[in-house]
Amino acid sequence: MIKLTAEHLQRLVAGSDSMLELAIANLVREEHGYVVNGLPGDMLQDLVRRGMTTARGYGLQTPQQLATFVLLQFEVGPEFHRHAAIQAVLQDARPTPQEKLDTILNSLPASVWAECEAALDRQTWYPERRDAVVQEG
Repeated sequence: MIKLTAEHLQRLVAGSDSMLELAIANLVREEHGYVVNGLPGDMLQDLVRRGMTTARGYGLQTPQQLATFVLLQFEVGPEFHRHAAIQAVLQDARPTPQEKLDTILNSLPASVWAECEAALDRQTWYPERRDAVVQEG
């Protein structure tokens, strides 16, 4: 039987965005199945892809960094990163991408997360559609 280590898996998915999307989608189903229950696989993969694109816009690159960011989107809300305190961390050019994630995960007060969750009904995976509706109206 072939045994793959975590390092092997990371190398495997690092070379292919579609494989990484599938791996993260599986993590989402494992960790947040109650949120995505009944969601078609292709739609979940699209949400994961969007999350990865957003994460990369903040300089996050490794499979673990991308997965962490996307999992936060499903846990806290798809636009959690727009909170002012989180934006300040993500847009700071000094720390490494991993240091940014560590700060977000370990140093922000609980009130920031509560504010993100309180705004959940105003968050969307498709902000360009929300912005388009505002412009049309």
